[in-house]
Parts: sequence; structure tokens; C-alpha cells
Amino acid sequence: MLPTLNATGDFVHVSKYYKDGKKIEIGDCIVASKPTDPHQRVCKRITGMPGDIILVDPSMGSKLNEYSTIIAQRIQDSKENHIDDQEYKELLDLMDETSTSKLSNFNEYVKVPPGHVWLTGDNLSCSVDSRTYNFVPMGLIRGKIVAANDFNKSFNDNFWGFRWIKNNYFTLGGKE
Repeated sequence: MLPTLNATGDFVHVSKYYKDGKKIEIGDCIVASKPTDPHQRVCKRITGMPGDIILVDPSMGSKLNEYSTIIAQRIQDSKENHIDDQEYKELLDLMDETSTSKLSNFNEYVKVPPGHVWLTGDNLSCSVDSRTYNFVPMGLIRGKIVAANDFNKSFNDNFWGFRWIKNNYFTLGGKE
């Protein structure tokens, strides 16, 4: 959740008034049980409410991201060392495999079902979130993050780094 929350040193203050998704809004930071491991908690931002249509970002964990890294490395290697015909053919086959028409989740739109939310981390490139584990039932929401402290900061620095966690979501027409 960088830059909003730091994985080490930050302690969050959670209001359980919002448990089970009660009165939550898009843009709220929440604590939820991880869908893939109910004994773990995750801190995420709500980016989709029931009925919302979400464009799934394929950058995290997709074949496109995986293969584009391999292709880039092979192209770099081919500039430094000549590659033989077989390696060149493999590279072309790999590029063909990653064409967007063959990737099932590239630019896929999904509709958030009733009783569920779509969660993402603020640091999209390094976040394990709904793009990985799909929709999250509202029953897994444990509360809304209202504040955080960083006890690594001195007491004089704003009461041990105390800060309110606000919902900064807005639409072009203003906050909904």
C-alpha cells in the first residue's frame, strides 16, 4: 500500500464500524481477511463496488508481463551475442504467443457481483490484490483504516508519525 501505508513500521487504526462492508465507499482503505488465506489480513483500497465494471490491469502476473521480460532479455542478449536460427525462431514463437488476441485477461472487463468488492493496492506494480484473487466478499472486510502511526519516527515528528488515512477518491464532477 505504498505510499499510503508502509509495510514495516506502520501500525493502522481500524474502525470496526465498517465491518462486513457496512457504509464503505469506493476509495476507502480497508483491512480484510485474505481470500486465499483467511488467517492473514490485507490492507487494500476499494476500487470497485457491487455493480461497477472494472478494467482488469494485466500488468501483474499476466503472461504479457512475464513474456515481455523474457523477450526484452533475449533481444538484449542477441545484440551482445549473435543468436542462431533456432533461437531466433523460438523468440518469434514467443512473441506470437504473447499477442494480445491470445491473452485471456488482457484488457478484460469484469462486473463486480452483489455482495463483493474489487480491491487494489496503491502500489499497483507490486500488489497482490483482486487482480490475483478476484472479487472479495464484503463479509471478509474487518474494518476501515482511519489512521496510521509510524513508531520509527520521533515523538516530536507529529506524534510518532500519526496521520489520518483519508479517502481521496473523486470523480470529474466532484466527490460522489
